[in-house]
Amino acid sequence: MFVTSGARNALRFRRRERFAQQFIDPLVTEADKLGVSIAELETMLDQREGAR
Repeated sequence: MFVTSGARNALRFRRRERFAQQFIDPLVTEADKLGVSIAELETMLDQREGAR
């Protein structure tokens, strides 16, 4: 299969941007409503990562 140079990185970048819009933005919005800081979210993610 032939693809242009950098196409894979461009696709990954777009997927990451879409991921942020679909999941991270709503997560941060909900955290704000609950009074959860970004630092607390980071801790929650770290804890879950350690449990995997």
